[in-house]
Amino acid sequence: MKLVILRALTVLSLLSTGATTAWADDRFLGKWTDSAPKNDPMGPLDITSDKISVGKVTYEVTQAGPFGEGVLYTVNGLNRKTDPNGCGPTKKLSHIIVRPKPTISNATYSAIVVTFYAAPDAPKPDTLNEMAVCGEHPFGRKE
Repeated sequence: MKLVILRALTVLSLLSTGATTAWADDRFLGKWTDSAPKNDPMGPLDITSDKISVGKVTYEVTQAGPFGEGVLYTVNGLNRKTDPNGCGPTKKLSHIIVRPKPTISNATYSAIVVTFYAAPDAPKPDTLNEMAVCGEHPFGRKE
């Protein structure tokens, strides 16, 4: 909680001084545990400012902006010849969406859902093309 407040104050102070920086959201950065290992294991998730690793697969990404309460990432590259999470005509992801999952107010963990998306145009929360959703997977971590 203290970290969230500190980040918010930093952003507010930068904005009040007229600083102009690229949009960035680091709430989801770091390591996450697979929340469905028995049902459909993917392995751990690690999100950095320029990479998202899921199990043994690493995507080179850039933050494209907010996506509802989450973050939209554009996929720029992959560390494999084939994309195990891709679908559609290209069989490759174009975007990854990271969104918070609701938790109880006094929870000692955070939960997210990661949506794997494959379409030429960037998705929008109100017009998400369900046919381009390759899959969704839950992850969590202790606060």
